[in-house]
Amino acid sequence: MCRFLYILLLSFGFWTNSYALAEDWQENGQTAFQAGQFEEAVQQWELALSALLQEKQTLAAIDTALQLNYAYQALGLYQTANDTLHKVLDLAKQSNDAERYALVLNQLGMLYLANREISQASELVTESVNLARPLNNPALLAELLNNLGNVFALQQDYLHALEIYQESALLAERSGDNLLLANVLNNQIQLYIEQKNFNDAQVLFEKALKINASLPDNYDKAFNLITLGQLAQSSNERLLAYQRYTEALTLANKLSNNRISAYAQGYMGELYVQEARYSEAEQLFNQAIFLAQKQSAPDLLYYWQWQKARLLKRQGRTEEAIAIYQQAIETVQPIRAALNSGYRTHSEASRQSVRLMYFELADLLLQKADTTTDEKPHTAYLTHARDTVELLKAAELQDYFQDDCVTNAKTNITESKPLTSRTAILYPIVLPERLVLLVTLPNSLKQTTVDVTEARLGEEVNNFRTNLVTRTNRRFFVQAQQLYDWLIRPIEANLQAANIDTIVVVPDGILRTIPLAPLFDGKQFLIERYALATTPGINLTDPKQINWQKPNVLLNGLSKSVQDFSPLPNVPEEINKLKQVLSTDQVLEDDAFLLGSLSDKLKNTPYSVIHIASHGQFDADPQKTFLLTFDGKLTIDRLEQLMRLSQWRKEPVELLTLSACQTAVGDDRAALGLAGIAIKAGARSALASLWFVDDRATADLMVTFYQQLQSGKMSRAKALQYAQQKLLKQGASQHPAYWAAFLLIGSWL
Repeated sequence: MCRFLYILLLSFGFWTNSYALAEDWQENGQTAFQAGQFEEAVQQWELALSALLQEKQTLAAIDTALQLNYAYQALGLYQTANDTLHKVLDLAKQSNDAERYALVLNQLGMLYLANREISQASELVTESVNLARPLNNPALLAELLNNLGNVFALQQDYLHALEIYQESALLAERSGDNLLLANVLNNQIQLYIEQKNFNDAQVLFEKALKINASLPDNYDKAFNLITLGQLAQSSNERLLAYQRYTEALTLANKLSNNRISAYAQGYMGELYVQEARYSEAEQLFNQAIFLAQKQSAPDLLYYWQWQKARLLKRQGRTEEAIAIYQQAIETVQPIRAALNSGYRTHSEASRQSVRLMYFELADLLLQKADTTTDEKPHTAYLTHARDTVELLKAAELQDYFQDDCVTNAKTNITESKPLTSRTAILYPIVLPERLVLLVTLPNSLKQTTVDVTEARLGEEVNNFRTNLVTRTNRRFFVQAQQLYDWLIRPIEANLQAANIDTIVVVPDGILRTIPLAPLFDGKQFLIERYALATTPGINLTDPKQINWQKPNVLLNGLSKSVQDFSPLPNVPEEINKLKQVLSTDQVLEDDAFLLGSLSDKLKNTPYSVIHIASHGQFDADPQKTFLLTFDGKLTIDRLEQLMRLSQWRKEPVELLTLSACQTAVGDDRAALGLAGIAIKAGARSALASLWFVDDRATADLMVTFYQQLQSGKMSRAKALQYAQQKLLKQGASQHPAYWAAFLLIGSWL
């Protein structure tokens, strides 16, 4: 309450000594930060920054913003750190203080790196180093070079990273900054370990130990001991790791620091698991969990809950393990975005590890279902497994688009089952040693296990995708039959018994990168037997029948070569035919297809169908995902904003069609972006292509698809099936490269 009173008084100018107060807040923040009390440091420094900006104390404000940035990063709040630095970026640039400006640029670069924007990070960090080199400040240059080494390391440019780290270490040693030197040495050790250079890693490890011993007993020293323990553990040096964790725990107790204690005891628990000393490991995990709860540290809490669940699973205590896995998932849900950031924590590895936790729980539930003969608990285990996978699907979309609101419109289809009588939902769950096919039928839920490893499946999928887009050969048939045998043949009897005619696929991982339409049973393609749709998560889908009574349709097309993209000469024919089929004169074509014009159209009319015939690129980085307009690139965020513009819109866009998209072979994150396009853009369904298709074949398919929808006799999935079958029957377009790329995403009705 007092802090809020101080802010209020400051805002009305009642305090004449606000600068003195700011100094107190700065000092309090520094004390809290050094003790590892980052939340308290943030509170104190925010008060100081507000006062300093108000008093126009520019240099002190820049210093405080930099400190706040470090505290927010320690808490995993990278976007807040970024916002804080941008408050003082212009001040730093105008201050004529090159040292502070270099520090601000450097830290902004590291925040770009945490957000996986490596090119921007490299540019800013390099600029900061260039600014610092003439300043004759070895400590500053050492810090900036250490971060430049981190950039090179994440780019896997290990040679340059090592050179930069070595220069940084020399400068840190020359300036007498032992804490910085310890951090640089830790980075070098990690680099050597990643390169399997354990001899050089050991030499530096001994040096780092001596440097760390010279540091005062504080949080930084304790955290360095944890880091050294992890480095030793990753080199399978268990005794060295145990010694470092023990030292860290002793120091943590002296400092009364629960966070370090939780780290130390949890990692010691991992060592005991490796030694098969399970009882002692469980006690240590329990203590780490208790301390993480006491510290309100969910980033630690979920991890130690997860490790305890793994231990219980290893001991065959399945029901207990399931309960703890569930607790870990509930803990991690609100903090996934923060876990996926961080430049030395390898965000991709973090993302994959969190994903692994969901699948370990699903795996355990599926195993339990497999050994349960009573129908009611058997179905309950299968349902729990499916719901766990659904939860992961929503999390993956939120993480890809970096938008927690992207999955707000959940429908709980898996609970209420509003499926048409002839629709099946297929979940291929890819586990390390096997593939599980979970199939929701109108009146039942079935599980089938396929004996194929994740690695073997991935190899076959990548070969299939490569051969599919090569029109000059038919080598794809080999993989098409093998994948059919793994993904469809095991559930054929169930599909036939339920008289299924439409399959909705919820693909996982690498399976997102291929269509199932060209799978081959030896006589027919799958599309000849079933209508197909895909969705990133069934509970993220709103399956309602499309209403084609006088739909509002907006056609957009770009046939000209702009921004170094090739022309699409058949787009005018596609647009002209669709104008006739759909009876619309609402068209933006070529130099009329401008970002501003599209914005005006969508703002004033609640279109139910939006068709875009232009180049589209989906990338693992959503910031590099776009649709091409005549005057620029339409990002997915911008598309979402435009489609939600209409003040008259009560229902979502029924159909968004993107007829010239492409994703890279084997890039399942790019394919995730494509799969999530309908949800992100606020459309009930989307029709898009996995790879660029001959634009004449595209035009023919689109016209047929819309004609069938216009008739009012077919679902969206059936209309696409009809259009693909029509191309398949034509001699010039029989190869799947012409018709298989198109996916119906979202509502299939």
